Amino acid sequence: MSSNTPREKIQLFFQNSQSLASPYSRLQDTLPDLVIFGGMVRDLFLFNITEFKSDIDLVTSASSREIFECIKPFNPVKNKFGGYRLFHLGLPFDIWSLQDTWAIREGHVEGKTIEDLCKTTFLNCDAIIYDVFIERIHTCPGYRKSMLKKLLDINLKPNPSPQKMANKAIQMCMEKEFLLTIQLCQFVLEHAYKDAHSLNILTAIEKHLKLSHAPFGYNKQITIDL
Repeated sequence: MSSNTPREKIQLFFQNSQSLASPYSRLQDTLPDLVIFGGMVRDLFLFNITEFKSDIDLVTSASSREIFECIKPFNPVKNKFGGYRLFHLGLPFDIWSLQDTWAIREGHVEGKTIEDLCKTTFLNCDAIIYDVFIERIHTCPGYRKSMLKKLLDINLKPNPSPQKMANKAIQMCMEKEFLLTIQLCQFVLEHAYKDAHSLNILTAIEKHLKLSHAPFGYNKQITIDL
């Protein structure tokens, strides 16, 4: 992890990207309980600011109609997950109403406050939000400890895309050297798409579960030798 705090990294990101100020400032000035959610906060918490290459996900307690009225100057379109997507100078922003997020809409999480977003993610590494008004990070319990150990686990099991989540866990294990808990290993074996790219790690996970109750870490050399 970088010596900069996530708050400092997010502020630095927008300071270095003055062209992004227009939609971000409009959202911040107009919508209540606005938070940055998902990959941006996770990546800036775990890695260097230069490693963030994804879109910017935001959630607000405002209604879908209120969101649209705020962002319609940027020609938003409905995204497939029930929120809105807009592009500004090539960078995608996705924004949802809290009540339209999948886990809350489907009744898996009650969603009383914006902090309840941290209960809605499948993976624990994604259970982190940045409140843009009070400039504070919120996470699920034990988040920092798990991330310091690079321990990946299931935060909320119900999910509309189990194969995608299983493949994401594999990717983070292989590329970011995260450890997978036993329950996540079992989920991955059940749901992951089996192709040439994932065959080695799936075989290694299956053998690991027969021999150990410890978290699984992927070692390419060991896998080749098995």
